[in-house]
Amino acid sequence: MRKLAPLALSAIALLALAGCSGGASGGGDSQTVAEACDIANEKMASVQTELNESLSGLGSGDYSAASDTMATLSASLDEAISEISNADVSAVLTTVSEEITVIGDSIDELAAAGTDTDKLEEISTTLGESGTKLQEAGQELNDLCS
Repeated sequence: MRKLAPLALSAIALLALAGCSGGASGGGDSQTVAEACDIANEKMASVQTELNESLSGLGSGDYSAASDTMATLSASLDEAISEISNADVSAVLTTVSEEITVIGDSIDELAAAGTDTDKLEEISTTLGESGTKLQEAGQELNDLCS
């Protein structure tokens, strides 16, 4: 079960690496997809190193650092969303931000769950569902931004 947290964080890392280099204008917005993707990419790149360190820390049970990183990433995404007027990119980033919050909350719950197998199973299910949603949103973002 505890292997799911690193998998979910790996999905986040893939999002941060998603190339946001192009794309057409979306939905009549004044901001092009490429402009919106540039903002998103910049914000996500700013936490990439910290994210990588958290991934390695999770393996040793350092839930605090991973939780802090999720909060930082969520704040960076929220900041990006506030700067993005392109509806297509904003919608996908909102989904990403929501799932990052769920994963961060789940990491906090992992730290508190101890050996409570019912709670660990519940957290495992939540992380799995959130990880899937995050991967889907990451693919959508990659499709938009490529």
